[in-house]
Parts: sequence; structure tokens; C-alpha cells
Amino acid sequence: MTKEQTIELLQKQLPGFYSVEQVISIIKDLEEETSPVIITKILEDLLVEVNDRVKEVVDDMDDDTIVDLGSAEFDISHGNVLEVTSIDIERRCIIETIQEEITKVFHSQPIIKD
Repeated sequence: MTKEQTIELLQKQLPGFYSVEQVISIIKDLEEETSPVIITKILEDLLVEVNDRVKEVVDDMDDDTIVDLGSAEFDISHGNVLEVTSIDIERRCIIETIQEEITKVFHSQPIIKD
């Protein structure tokens, strides 16, 4: 029986201690229970959105933002070939950018009530 069917039945048949309006009000205030299937679907959609956003922001980052060009070290090998021997990655910048995007995704989602 659905919520609406229950309300209709109560409107027609409820004698007793509570008024029909009180019982209907109580039923209307009941929240629908969120099924595990719905929660799983919401989480899967959220995961897809987070993955998409992370890919987008990393793809959009400038190389100068990701790499610390000032840390680059070079060697000259045989034949006067210049080789990069080491260069630091700006891990903090990458981490902060990804964390910001994940936070934006979560804040854009509706809140699931227990």
C-alpha cells in the first residue's frame, strides 16, 4: 500500500482517539526510506563525477604549474646532447587542486538523509 492509498483509507475509515487530520498529518510527515539500491546508484554517479572532474583539472593544468622548472638539473652527454637528469613535481599544487575539485563535487550533491 502506498502512502497516498493509506491516507485515502484513513480519511474514509478512521474512528478513534486521533482525528483523521492528525493521522494524515503524521503520515505526511513520514520520510520515504532510501533504499540501498538508490544509495548505491548515487554513490556510483558521484564516483563517475569525481573521476571526470579530476581528469579535467589535471588535463587543464599548465606544465609550469605541475613541474618546478627551477629544480631542473641537466647533464651533457656524448655528442653534446643535453639531458634532463631530474626535475621536481609540484605535488602540493596537484593535491590541492584535486582536493578542491572533489570538495566542489560533494558540495554540489543533495544531502542524503538517514
